[in-house]
Amino acid sequence: MSKQALRQLVISSFFAAIFGGALSAQEDKPPRNNLETARLEVLKGELKKVSPVDGISEAEANTLVRIYSELYIGCGSLSGVTDHGDHWLVHGRVGLGGEDVMGFTIMKNTGAIIYPKGPSFKDFSKLME
Repeated sequence: MSKQALRQLVISSFFAAIFGGALSAQEDKPPRNNLETARLEVLKGELKKVSPVDGISEAEANTLVRIYSELYIGCGSLSGVTDHGDHWLVHGRVGLGGEDVMGFTIMKNTGAIIYPKGPSFKDFSKLME
């Protein structure tokens, strides 16, 4: 085998190992267990009760905070909201260092969820998609 053919074989093997392994590591999510499925259904039911028609109330904002926390906050907790005129300011700490969730707001007129350090939702009904 020539040096060029050997080099080509080594390069091809290298990329096959890298990309083949990366592709095989991307597995579908495991099926949800019954408890997880039931909990998600409860959260969906709570989300359906939130309506921006008359503005997002404090109770509705807290519902959105609870759902967001369960779905997107891995470490830490969101503790509630305070009224800031046209929006609700969310309070809590996240991450191993307990970093404050500064800038986390829920707009009263639309229910839009704005969090600079995590997923934001222009339409809060997309929260569970």
